[in-house]
Amino acid sequence: MKTSILFLLPAVMLFSCKKNNDNIDPSAATLVGKWVNVAGQLDTLDVYKEGDKIIMFDNSFYFRTNMAAWTNYNAFKKEVGSISNETIYTRPYKSNDVYFDNYFKWLNPYTKFEIRVQALHPEVSALYNITYEKVQ
Repeated sequence: MKTSILFLLPAVMLFSCKKNNDNIDPSAATLVGKWVNVAGQLDTLDVYKEGDKIIMFDNSFYFRTNMAAWTNYNAFKKEVGSISNETIYTRPYKSNDVYFDNYFKWLNPYTKFEIRVQALHPEVSALYNITYEKVQ
């Protein structure tokens, strides 16, 4: 009797626990929305939830004038893993690559941030930051 209770108890606890199918890191979820580049008001960064991932789409002048954008639209999307200690972890859209770390800093929590350009465009050799402000 005692042994059956010992085996039954973990099973009951396992099935009674509340399951969360959402694997999105809460720090990454804070980015969801439409952001505008403070220096170039026509440059936007759209961050949205796609399944159990957070996706950043760079709808900037760089995207709109790049000939490769029309043949490889997904190259301008990045998956956000998490944000911690002034670091954002991103990887190419729909890839199994490791997450790459880049500079990220909240200037005004959840309304304005600064991000290193390589988080969006690893092919760019210049080192500069872009400041985005939330509009939606």
